[in-house]
Amino acid sequence: MRVTRFTLAGVLLYACFVAAQNNPGISSPTVADAGVLGGSTYTNRLLDFSFALPTAWQPRQDLAHELRDGSFVLLVADRENETPYPDRLLIIADIAARYPSLSPSDYVHKLAESWHAQGSEILHQGLDEDVGSQHFYRVDYADPSGPAVLYKTFIATQRRGFLLSWTFVVQRKEQLTELVQSLHHTVVFRGENTPITGVISSHPVPPSDPSKPLKVRVSEKVSRALIKTAVQPTYPPEARKQHVEGTVLMTADISEAGDVENVRLSSGDPLLAPAALSAVKEWKYTPYLLNGRAAKVETQVTVRFTLQPE
Repeated sequence: MRVTRFTLAGVLLYACFVAAQNNPGISSPTVADAGVLGGSTYTNRLLDFSFALPTAWQPRQDLAHELRDGSFVLLVADRENETPYPDRLLIIADIAARYPSLSPSDYVHKLAESWHAQGSEILHQGLDEDVGSQHFYRVDYADPSGPAVLYKTFIATQRRGFLLSWTFVVQRKEQLTELVQSLHHTVVFRGENTPITGVISSHPVPPSDPSKPLKVRVSEKVSRALIKTAVQPTYPPEARKQHVEGTVLMTADISEAGDVENVRLSSGDPLLAPAALSAVKEWKYTPYLLNGRAAKVETQVTVRFTLQPE
């Protein structure tokens, strides 16, 4: 049996909420639907979402429970790796009314402050993500408290009166962004007006056929985080002469290797657009991974032209 060297409480560190004002008048309801795990898909009708466990993650139903009054560990899953300690995933729902003075971003910020005070290194903060209709707030950090450093990402949103969060705990820092990206394909929030084709579907994404190329559409916020090299366009002389400024919107296809294969103009001034298209064709991206496989990506790209004072 493998040893798990981090506890649920160690991951969460709720002590950061000492400064938050708990409202003693608020009752502590039980979760009417603690969720159901069917196969590899977790569904929660109260919070109205489903989550398909990515490949190689195994649920730990023995660890899902009420952590403390008003905080619920909905799902725990582990993934084997080359070390004695498995990677870990937690989904947690915390009653938002217990922290009336905290917005979701404050909630994440307070947690980050607590982790930093406990000796963790904050790697990235404010890496917001949109998953369907939900806006998430994210912090990445390194926890050196054990024999080896663990890398963790915490991403949270407010959903139907709860602060709903995913935590990933892994051995390698570069895995964090890949795991957060996977939420765009594994989480479905019901009641959305318009699902985003290729990113959020009405059903969990089935295992991919390795013989078929993958192609997905991702938001510009997601693709922007993958940019390795962004060639800046040369300001067109005629546009400079006429004091033309503005934004050029494009749709780009990015290969599995991170190369821009095709760029199409969506909108923009005719004097600015050719320079923007030419520059974006030279951009380089980190490959987008879906279930461990590199995928082709379609995304929006924005280039802004602003004249600098001479």
